Amino acid sequence: KVFDAPTDVFLDKENCVQPDLLFIAKERTSIITEKNIQGAPDLIIEIVSSTSIHRDTVEKKQLYARFGVKEFWLVYPDEEIIEIYVSKNNTFVLHQSFFKEDILQSALLKGFKINVNEIFYTSWCLNWKNIFWGYFSVFILRPLLKHRPKLIGLLALPETIL
Repeated sequence: KVFDAPTDVFLDKENCVQPDLLFIAKERTSIITEKNIQGAPDLIIEIVSSTSIHRDTVEKKQLYARFGVKEFWLVYPDEEIIEIYVSKNNTFVLHQSFFKEDILQSALLKGFKINVNEIFYTSWCLNWKNIFWGYFSVFILRPLLKHRPKLIGLLALPETIL
């Protein structure tokens, strides 16, 4: 399942966050309640801005690693870069940085591929500084929920992860 902000994620009683985007594998949907998420999602995506850079790249990154998020993406719209981190011993290790000419491949979501240039180019045409994460969630991730069979083939995404 894919969720976007504002979705409360309670990592424990004292740590509640609202990631920009998050994914929970179907084997772990028991952490989803009517009001919020109770536990660490499998994948979290944060869209970094000048006002959120320290919180996203340091504070949240450490928090997510400590609570067992398996994969963490940092999206830098101004630089047109997406960094993917994977969990290792309660910390995140950089898996790969993707630039706009690259094909992004998730370490967690085997078979998930998307052209980074399409994300940033389309977002730029739509004034991406203001609506990047909204575009990304509505036009890239949410269709996976509504049109799974069609997009599974298109994105080479295994049906088992949705």
